[in-house]
Amino acid sequence: MMKGSRTAAVLLAVAAVVLALAFYYPLLSFLTGFSSRGGNGERGGNPLALLLDPYYRRIILFTAWQAALSAALSLALGLPGAYFLSHYDFPGKRIVSALTTVPFLFPPILVVLGFTLFFGSNGWLNARLMSFFSLSSPPLSVLYSITGIVLAHAFYNFPVVVRTVSTAWERIPRTEAEAAKTLGAGPFAVFRTVTLPALAVPILSSVLLVFLFCSLSFSVVLVLGGGPKATTTEVELYRSARIELDMGTARALASVEAVLNFVALALYYLVQRKSASVRQGAVNASRPKARLPGTWKGRTALSLYALVCLLAVVGPIASVAAFSFLSRSGSFGGLHASFIWYERIFSIGGFNSFSREALPALLTTSLIGVAAATLAVGLGGFFAASRSERGRGPLALFLYLPLGTSTIALSLALEAAYPRLAGSVAAVVLLHAVIAFPFAYASLRGIFGRIPPALYEAARMLGAGPWTAHRTVGIPLARRGAVAAWAFCFALSAGELNVVLALGIPGLKTVPLVIYRMVASYNYFAASALGMILAALSCVLFLFSDIKLKGDSDVL
Repeated sequence: MMKGSRTAAVLLAVAAVVLALAFYYPLLSFLTGFSSRGGNGERGGNPLALLLDPYYRRIILFTAWQAALSAALSLALGLPGAYFLSHYDFPGKRIVSALTTVPFLFPPILVVLGFTLFFGSNGWLNARLMSFFSLSSPPLSVLYSITGIVLAHAFYNFPVVVRTVSTAWERIPRTEAEAAKTLGAGPFAVFRTVTLPALAVPILSSVLLVFLFCSLSFSVVLVLGGGPKATTTEVELYRSARIELDMGTARALASVEAVLNFVALALYYLVQRKSASVRQGAVNASRPKARLPGTWKGRTALSLYALVCLLAVVGPIASVAAFSFLSRSGSFGGLHASFIWYERIFSIGGFNSFSREALPALLTTSLIGVAAATLAVGLGGFFAASRSERGRGPLALFLYLPLGTSTIALSLALEAAYPRLAGSVAAVVLLHAVIAFPFAYASLRGIFGRIPPALYEAARMLGAGPWTAHRTVGIPLARRGAVAAWAFCFALSAGELNVVLALGIPGLKTVPLVIYRMVASYNYFAASALGMILAALSCVLFLFSDIKLKGDSDVL
């Protein structure tokens, strides 16, 4: 074996061992009860008994129901956006396209804050409606119900639909629609016979991915659910383990959840394989785009869609930004513009209780994000480079398993497998890297896969082995994409709350955790300012790396 091949094999083996010890072993031992050490609070632990219990069965069914509704609403919001982005060039199109990435830069807890400030009983939208229509009570009751959960999930996930479907829509050859029109087909018939069959796989792929994300959602349901009537398996898993100290029930819940999510993930993987075969055979025809819809109906539809997006997307974000620059005079005084929260965060005028909490949280979040993103991209890069010329295989499904795994269950699993490690910051870094790994792997595998094989063949003809070919050809060409993947993984880590909340490491404070506590104490002004700093940091990284999330990648 050549020296380069041995080096590649060793590096890949190291990456596989790290992933096995950090993910597969803890999770498998936790779900099977191998890591159980007993305890006063432990009882049950039988997944079948859990399914027969009406209380838990209702929670499981509610989890699937809210995820299905969230995926349906995401599709309803995403399809019009995909149509307009793929068919028209209009002023501000790049801004609209960029706005679809904004939800990914916002931590889930910040999305919760934005929806509270905009859609809440005392929020901006209700206040304006009460003033305009002279109402004595808020007309909209959205939060703390399934409605609030679904709206927040749709806001956070409809960009998945927009980007996946718009990319596929642009690939449909224009000649096919024109041929159908010459045969007498109207617009609806063309959509039904030509467009919809071509979009069926991308639509199903995006819907399955959104369903998976929403079924595993934690902080949105925890805050906006409003109690036991609107709770999911993820929230109940956390409550069983951390409040009732019932690890047996927690493990049973995690087992049921793992099976259901694995089924959804396997379906997504199969659809992605079908999507790949469709993409390979598609005609990549350039579609000339009109400046704007030519009819008044088209312009009206575009205007209405823009209004909906302003309410659903821009409204919550703008509310957080606006509240970060507001302050109240006294406990019941009026609101006025102020920079006081930013001044307190950065200790302008001297240290204060807020800066003593915010500044360490910002530093800790940044350090964890840098370490986790670096580890995730490193692990993903080794696997992606080793498989870039072999196509897809069953192994890819197992590499995507963290995507369909409960972060609460994974945190509990790591704690059970490695008790000493679970009490350190290293555990947070490791878990954040595991969570971000599927995104890094998917992004880098797509980048390596687009490198022309002729370049590798030329390097090998000059005597380079597989590792040397990747080091001299693949890695330099994939460097820019790796930076983009790193920025995305950093944003995921920086906004992640579940792991820190589940591990409960004493003294460890991250920005999402501090924001969560501020939201719980109704300190919306300070939470908004701190959240905007975190969102701005992620935005700067995205702009610096010139990241572009492609709809034809496996994830996003």
